[in-house]
Amino acid sequence: MICANSLKSAGAGFGTDTNIVTLITKNSEESLELMSKEQVAHKILDKLLAIVQP
Repeated sequence: MICANSLKSAGAGFGTDTNIVTLITKNSEESLELMSKEQVAHKILDKLLAIVQP
């Protein structure tokens, strides 16, 4: 899985408490809206668990 972090969007990237990311897997691409870095971490873990525990 690739987690692509937007560096151009306002409120995302380095030096902020929020991110906008796209989660890319072999079979899907999911764009996440602006959310806290903690929320993004939970989304990443949820996606990884879905991949390894189908």
